[in-house]
Amino acid sequence: QRLEGERASLVARLEERDAECGVLRDEFEKAKAGLAESARRKLDAAVATARAEADAGAKSAASGLRREADAARREASRAAVAARALERSMEKRRERLEEERAVAVAALEAKVASLDGAVKELRRERNALLADARAHRARRRLESRMAGGGPADAGD
Repeated sequence: QRLEGERASLVARLEERDAECGVLRDEFEKAKAGLAESARRKLDAAVATARAEADAGAKSAASGLRREADAARREASRAAVAARALERSMEKRRERLEEERAVAVAALEAKVASLDGAVKELRRERNALLADARAHRARRRLESRMAGGGPADAGD
């Protein structure tokens, strides 16, 4: 009977321990589930933070790239304006040089025409002088013949 009492006491203690273990197991499972939920929430928060940081970084990088692209477009626009201005300047200079060349050519043509006129005038004068010289020689020959019959070319 004493064994029976001890056995009953042990069984009761065992059942008590089982109940305590069940409670501990339940608490452990609850704690495990709570920790898992907490870890999941922390992971979700970390993922959300990482995404937000990545989005912010991407937006910042995109904004920087947009600024660089805008600056490059402005620079290209300024270069195009400068190129057009240079082209207009070169065209005006080319036109001015063509006008100056045309004026110079016209002046040279006028000078050539003037020189041609002077050459023609000098030729006329030379021809007139040669004609006068021939007439003078002919007169002298004629005078020489009339004066005494000397050689025809005596005075030449």
